Amino acid sequence: MPYVNESIPLDWLLNEILEHTPDSFGVFDKDNRLVFCNQNMANAFSLDKQEAIGKTMIELIKHAYHHGETINIETDDIEEWVKDTLSRKRIQRHRTFESDSKDGSWKQVTELMIDQELLVVSSQDITELKQTQFQLAEALKKIREIAAIDELTQVNNRRSFNELACVEVSKSKRYRHPLTVILLDIDHFKQVNDIHGHANGDLVLKEFASLFKQNLRDTDIFARFGGEEFVALLPETPLKEGLTLAKRLTKLLSLHTIQLLEPTMQLSITVSSGLTELYDTSDSLEKMLVRADKALYNSKENGRNQCWVYDAE
Repeated sequence: MPYVNESIPLDWLLNEILEHTPDSFGVFDKDNRLVFCNQNMANAFSLDKQEAIGKTMIELIKHAYHHGETINIETDDIEEWVKDTLSRKRIQRHRTFESDSKDGSWKQVTELMIDQELLVVSSQDITELKQTQFQLAEALKKIREIAAIDELTQVNNRRSFNELACVEVSKSKRYRHPLTVILLDIDHFKQVNDIHGHANGDLVLKEFASLFKQNLRDTDIFARFGGEEFVALLPETPLKEGLTLAKRLTKLLSLHTIQLLEPTMQLSITVSSGLTELYDTSDSLEKMLVRADKALYNSKENGRNQCWVYDAE
């Protein structure tokens, strides 16, 4: 390596650079014993540099686990953790990975093998980068949630329902499990808007959605399908059980009183629903919704405030 300023000892210069760099740096021999490191590397194992040099990687890791405040080792079985960690070292000449610390900081660790014997380990702080990544991930999550949720009622929107429901239909067909769909339409909702105004109409929609969502399982998929129409997909639910649930919710809604924006005004509403189940492996979400819509039509034509099951005849 060319070096032009011989008045400054090269060994001293390299040592100064390694000691004052914000990065951690260490070298392990073929037996995974630390033969050189700067203080930052020793700090990672909660040791002084002179204490760290000469110890094996296993000894360093165990010391950090039992006494350290830096490396975040989340395990109840340190022996197995060490075994797993060592099994991934010296497999390739160059390896880079990320590691978090107990104080919330992050390091990017780089390992480089030299002559199949020396393992050079260095790490640099990437906390700011990771925080930015986490913030972007959280922002993306919120954007996806906004895109999937109906703004007024805070339940799934139609697009989100279709995506989630298609997955459930595929699973039910694959494993031949029962699946029921309920299509719901609030009765005479136009009159609510005409008589009480759109603000109260929005209030009714929110109250309806909240009441139904509270009485469904976390595994059920509930969504606003458009206007005053809602839909519920019930995985692992035979049609008979789905009908029992629909009837219970229909009665619960009819007995429920909604407080309107005017302190003296209250309102009760009813809902009509149509149900069908997944027939066989040739069935689809689209076909189920068509059948449920036909059943819903019968429910409305025959007096509303009731549940109808699709009948092909």
